[in-house]
Amino acid sequence: MRKIFNKESLVGLAKSMEEVGLLHPILVKEVEGGYQLIAGERRLRAAIMNGKETIAAIILKPGVPVKQLQLIENLQREDLNPVERALAVHEFMTMEKLNKVVTAKRLGIPRTTITDWLDVLEVEERYQRALIDNFNGGNSPLTLSHISEARALANKLRSPAICNVVLDAVLEYKLSKVETREVCALVRSNSDVSVEEAVKLVRRPADVQPLPKEAEDERMAVQRNIDRWVSVLERSEETLTQLRRIAPFYLPAHERQRILDHLQQIRTMLDQTVDHIIKNADKQPLPPQVKHHPNKKQKKKKNIS
Repeated sequence: MRKIFNKESLVGLAKSMEEVGLLHPILVKEVEGGYQLIAGERRLRAAIMNGKETIAAIILKPGVPVKQLQLIENLQREDLNPVERALAVHEFMTMEKLNKVVTAKRLGIPRTTITDWLDVLEVEERYQRALIDNFNGGNSPLTLSHISEARALANKLRSPAICNVVLDAVLEYKLSKVETREVCALVRSNSDVSVEEAVKLVRRPADVQPLPKEAEDERMAVQRNIDRWVSVLERSEETLTQLRRIAPFYLPAHERQRILDHLQQIRTMLDQTVDHIIKNADKQPLPPQVKHHPNKKQKKKKNIS
């Protein structure tokens, strides 16, 4: 079951067993010439570290579903890392020829939890290592929830590669579970938004305050939406870069002309926008004007002599 034994954890368990004794006997079954350990290897190792020659054990009767009992015992009492746990469940399902629904009933665990656990085996080894590092208190931010979100997005978009893109973003930007969920939601609902763009939108400055109604003018609207506009411009740069890589002679004449017409319109709009920004960059906004109402009669001031 367990593949890796943490030395410090074993030392701690040995000290605990020395002080308070063995709280849970190990499980064994009788075989020819002795007994076979079913569950409790950490406890057995800790007892050996304490110099014990014997240990309390429960001997299983013949016919008891050993693998199921072993798995349940370990899932409940052992701190298996996520990869070890997934491998154990997968091995149990394979040996017993069970699907996820039946496995969940046999182990007393929700089916969705079984799915989340097994998702670990579907990602690359480097992500599994990052997951174990997080489990052991390392610097990796990657958790089971991150993998579940990335896998769900990949399944929804029918794009297995997007899973790696999301997990790479989690590792690079150290995204939280909530941020990862928001990023995946943005990509899922906006087909033209990349994962990196979604990260930028999610990570936009949190101190931007909503504008008062009296400040709803064009200049302030630009300030409020600057992040979104810059993101659109960056996407446009990527699109134009891709267009430059297309060999025009492979395009049908009408498609080539349609692209040219759109590009000419964009060029005109860009020139006008650049000129507008340059010409008005140094201009200060005019002070608010006092509105006069000529139709209203003004009260005459009395002269006091």
